Amino acid sequence: MSNDLFLLLSAPWTICFENQPEGEELENEPEVVDPPADPPAQDKKERLFTQKEVDEFVVKRQKAVQRQLKQMEENIQSLLQEKNLSEEQRGKFEEQLEIVQAQQRTKEEQLRQDQKKAADKHAKEMEKVTGERNRYELLFRESTIKRAISDAATRHEGFDPEQFIALLAPKTKLVENDGEFSPMVEIIGKDEDTGEPALMLKTPDEAISSMKEQDKYANLFRPNISRGVGGTNSTSGGSGSINARKLSTEEYMRVRKEKGRAALGVAR
Repeated sequence: MSNDLFLLLSAPWTICFENQPEGEELENEPEVVDPPADPPAQDKKERLFTQKEVDEFVVKRQKAVQRQLKQMEENIQSLLQEKNLSEEQRGKFEEQLEIVQAQQRTKEEQLRQDQKKAADKHAKEMEKVTGERNRYELLFRESTIKRAISDAATRHEGFDPEQFIALLAPKTKLVENDGEFSPMVEIIGKDEDTGEPALMLKTPDEAISSMKEQDKYANLFRPNISRGVGGTNSTSGGSGSINARKLSTEEYMRVRKEKGRAALGVAR
């Protein structure tokens, strides 16, 4: 049996109050009145805000947001002062700080900030490129100068090319001539016209050849060491004979011709 059928078949209900005699009707029984309908739409009064009120609300909201962002910035700055941060943590905090600071800028300020970042990035890239270029230029200059001096020292029978590099490299520079760079040594020489000392540019060959003629550099050249600088017999052994192992082939043949095999400590 459905609920609707049950209600139709049930006995009617009568509203009564306490101490009311049975069968006596309630006097002045209140009339049941339906609730009033919703008032017409035109009777409703909507709350409208003036433009001034809207502007004030927006300003207050912006100030509140700015205060929150400022507080966040100060908190992040405080965290970045910690010395125990790892590189990863510091990087994340710096990234968050940049985001918070960007939100506090106006469009014009953000544009200027972006332009500054782009300029700084370009400057760093140019500095890196310039540094690499200067490094390779320095390596090229040093290797070219050292090779030229070493080759010239070998041609002029220098005892140790490293000695010539130590003496001449600081005074040598690359000079461009018709698109090619050549090592040139700055040395003090005599001016051909005045005979006075003057600063001149010489090739490594010319500079070492000039050094070969000066007594103060005599110990740098192999022939001088072989026959003894200043006329002393520095190549002789303990018995007075010349140490043949320290002579070049040309010197060996000359000494043998002039002084004989005995001077060389060689048995007949």
